[in-house]
Amino acid sequence: MLKRTSINIVNKTLETNSSWKVLDIGCGYTANKNANTIADVQDLSNFYKGRNFVQILEKNLPFNDKEFDFVIASHVLEHVE
Repeated sequence: MLKRTSINIVNKTLETNSSWKVLDIGCGYTANKNANTIADVQDLSNFYKGRNFVQILEKNLPFNDKEFDFVIASHVLEHVE
């Protein structure tokens, strides 16, 4: 779990590097405001209208190696088999 201080550091880092491609994966309804791409197993495309949302349908992620400069995966590890 990210502590508030950690979230602040992440947000400051992302705001300082605004050209980065950022993926927030497994975020549910609480995607980071700096994420360019949001991914989840739930279909949240209606919730994230106007943002790049990708629904994860398989165990293999549909992204290329080195596609993102920064990835946020908070509260995800406990759901991975």
